[in-house]
Amino acid sequence: MINFFSYTMLVLIILFTLTAISGCTEKKGHSSYTIPPQVGITVHNYQDTENLDIVITHEAGDMVSSGDWKLSIVPFGNEPEYIDSESDFRIGDKIIASTTTEGASRLTNNTLNGQVPFSADTQYNIMIMHIPTEKPLVDTVVRVY
Repeated sequence: MINFFSYTMLVLIILFTLTAISGCTEKKGHSSYTIPPQVGITVHNYQDTENLDIVITHEAGDMVSSGDWKLSIVPFGNEPEYIDSESDFRIGDKIIASTTTEGASRLTNNTLNGQVPFSADTQYNIMIMHIPTEKPLVDTVVRVY
């Protein structure tokens, strides 16, 4: 038979565990995340147009929800300058960018409206950050030519 002390200790342990779990999974008002989504995203110089472009393609893995990811495209060596997403990023989606994110006004799963066009033969650092976990999904450098 369980005595009062044992019962009280059991209840306290359960409450402490539940409190610890809920405190670790809530972050910045987003859904409960402990690890970033698993994604396969490729980034490369896009030569199918006459413009200086970079293509960012979601090839495989989990969807990244609208508002849970942000993008930075800056000249290599510069500090990241992020713009938050306005749409989900799913397998098959492609962002064809011809500008940096400096002064950008809009980011969707296929559009980046920026103000500073790419320069020829320049390296750019491309980062996609998962906002709830603050972990990078992509961190790479691409030369535009």
